Amino acid sequence: MLNTKFKFSLPGDSTRWTLIVHERIKAQEQHFVLKRGKDTVFESRHDYDSMSLAGSRRVHVADHDLELEFGAVSLVKYGLVVRQGEEIIWRSTDKPFREAGKIDQTFEKIDAWSEQTAAPTPEAIAQAERQKALRPSIFVDIGFGILFFFVAREFGLVSAALTGAGATLLLTAINPFVKWDLLGGFAAFGAVMALISAGIAWAFEDDLIIKLRGTIMAMIGASFALYDAFVLKGGYLGKRMAMYMEGLGDIAPKRASIALACATLLIMAIDTPLAFILTTDQWIWYNSFLDTFIAIPIVLGAMYMARTPEKDH
Repeated sequence: MLNTKFKFSLPGDSTRWTLIVHERIKAQEQHFVLKRGKDTVFESRHDYDSMSLAGSRRVHVADHDLELEFGAVSLVKYGLVVRQGEEIIWRSTDKPFREAGKIDQTFEKIDAWSEQTAAPTPEAIAQAERQKALRPSIFVDIGFGILFFFVAREFGLVSAALTGAGATLLLTAINPFVKWDLLGGFAAFGAVMALISAGIAWAFEDDLIIKLRGTIMAMIGASFALYDAFVLKGGYLGKRMAMYMEGLGDIAPKRASIALACATLLIMAIDTPLAFILTTDQWIWYNSFLDTFIAIPIVLGAMYMARTPEKDH
């Protein structure tokens, strides 16, 4: 609450007058209290639509034939003009009341946004619930990255790949029996990819081959995504990506599958040369942590471009 106080005198009256304006910004309310000495002679409450940083409000006190005009004279200062009839008998400043500007438009947008968030639509509530349901799978992804890093550092890349596959199959097995979606809805796809990845690691116990496993997996994953786009019309991968990325807008499942394939191939084009350039230890650090910061904006950008054009709505 903001309180602004003005003290003034009226002609022929030796008693001090005081106007106190209480502003409750959250409730968007102004409360005027006018006192003559210690006695309250007038009170009124008013709602306002903006942050009251521009313009003024006139309050008429009929019993004393007074008109109190209160408002902002700058972004940080308020003013008061007291009239009897048409005559100004006291004023706190010679500055005019402030007119609305760009900053007021900004506050109006903030107010409008606050009103929308204060009363979310059923669609917004449903979207928030779906996003909340995805949180466990995000923690699983983070846990997988940490697990891969430490196992790879201590026991090698082959052990890390096999451990990741085993952990994925374990989560796939228990996923139907818990209330959370631990694998983000890609359980079957993730399990297949984990098995392929483990098979590569088992068949080729060579660090370079293991580092190139991402390239092989990217080609397989992109192929799956293109199959999903053109044969399944985005019915599996595209549908799930559209749901998980719905915060970006209305995404067409088929477009999402194509975008996922393109994003996967772009990430592959970045990662493949690094498999030859980086040492094993450097690659483990990159694959466990830095790769994510490259992949996320690429996937987000691809999904943003996969949004349904306005004319298709």
